[in-house]
Amino acid sequence: MLERLPALPTSLCRAAVVLGLAAAACGAGDGAEVEAGAENLWERQHLDGELGPDYVVQMAADASDLVVAGASDDGFLHAFVDTGSGAFEVAPPVDLTIGYPGLGGVARFGDRWVALGGTNGDDGATFALQIFESTDGRAWSAVDPSGLDDPAEVGGLTAVDGGLVAAGTLRLADDLSRGGFRPAAWASRDGRVWTQTELPMGGAAEGVVIDVAAVDGVVLATGILDDRGALWSSTDLGASWSLVTAPGLPEASSFGGIAVADGTVALSAWRSTPELGEDGEYGLSLLLHSTDAGGHWSLASAPPPGRSSGFAGPIFTGAGYFFTIDEGDQGDGYEPEVCYDDVELCRNGPGPASAQPSLYASEDGDRWTRVDTRGIEGGPRFRAVGGAADGRIVALRESRGGTDAWIWPAGQPLAMRMADAGPPAPEADVDLIAWDDEVEPGHRYALPLSLHCGMDRLSLDGRSWQLVSPETTDGGGYPEEWPLVGEALYGFVTLVDADTVEYSIGDGEVIATYELATAEPPGCA
Repeated sequence: MLERLPALPTSLCRAAVVLGLAAAACGAGDGAEVEAGAENLWERQHLDGELGPDYVVQMAADASDLVVAGASDDGFLHAFVDTGSGAFEVAPPVDLTIGYPGLGGVARFGDRWVALGGTNGDDGATFALQIFESTDGRAWSAVDPSGLDDPAEVGGLTAVDGGLVAAGTLRLADDLSRGGFRPAAWASRDGRVWTQTELPMGGAAEGVVIDVAAVDGVVLATGILDDRGALWSSTDLGASWSLVTAPGLPEASSFGGIAVADGTVALSAWRSTPELGEDGEYGLSLLLHSTDAGGHWSLASAPPPGRSSGFAGPIFTGAGYFFTIDEGDQGDGYEPEVCYDDVELCRNGPGPASAQPSLYASEDGDRWTRVDTRGIEGGPRFRAVGGAADGRIVALRESRGGTDAWIWPAGQPLAMRMADAGPPAPEADVDLIAWDDEVEPGHRYALPLSLHCGMDRLSLDGRSWQLVSPETTDGGGYPEEWPLVGEALYGFVTLVDADTVEYSIGDGEVIATYELATAEPPGCA
């Protein structure tokens, strides 16, 4: 992915984040909420296979079939298929024979599934493109394509009547990790012989493609040209392209995710507004939709609230819905007492501390409603969302053991949530202190512990303490039962004696012991 590479312009780095979804899913929601609609019916299935956390996971549907595919850090393609049973079968892994692998897209074409990708990031990467095929989603093999010769990354792959179209970013500089970024597309009638076309740049020096989708004979690709958003279209199956200037299409710093459902196109955009922040990193995320294949665009009349994430987010589609992941209100968040009282509410609540990404759905691209994900547990981000024609919806969620598929059953209305007046008054009786408050030995205080740099250090009583038990921590593989919200652990400290501190959770389980630090704590990224 682009974010593994140095010396990218700021706008291109935002594109990299979109490609990896890394920042898109760490946000919060739109206030305390109450359940509305159907009962929460999410069921978890762990996907065995080392789907690398730094790489994009792809999901594609064909009628009742769902395929999930991704790459592992050690260079294997891992795939999973659900043919309508509501449970994924594991496909044998395929050795990609390359380092830093990545998939840019998966699509159903004729009688087979096609996946397109290549090397992905870090020094020495060749960015050579590869094609993989499977007739059933279970057994995958590499094929030798023609026409995919230049080093490139794939932003997306879509099936069109009579062929396949992919779009992505060429890397034409002598140093493939620096400069020479050119937007391009590849078209194929059979999935094996491809024709490459560079996309128009409108005078820009560099550009990237982020995503691609097709509707009513028109292929649309999104991306960035220098520091402005770009939208391209093709009406001849990807053979030629033009930059889109259409009524209702706003000026933007980037265009990101794009998807099609029932003839409607949904599109995400990011518009920088430097006056909101000293470093120019603030702005507004937008959601748009078009019902005439991109000829006219309208802003969503009821978008997710408080979008201020710094990039144009992803758009997914499936089971008749559009989906997006939202960072929500960038306010102050709930007071710590609320998190001690109800950690799940805090995970779903407002503010940058929230660990629960907010998943929103829309049937028309215009009005978006938050999906009830309170039954979904796991890590801090969704990796992909999709659905089948029978109404099954799958949300892939990062978990501490890899990736979990959370499946919403067919034939059930998707549970939504609506905002209420605000968070309830906390009932937890805790003695909350700050790190520099004076503490009384033997007394148990509530003190959220930031795990941004791990839990090797703790600040208490105006002093720095170092972990002595357990001897080491892995910096991220924390038990799911811990009251963790984002990077904040809502536990308790007790000054046992002048030189010893215990950190506990729940009813008193001690999870760490600290002694006075013998040196100043090191910094961390």
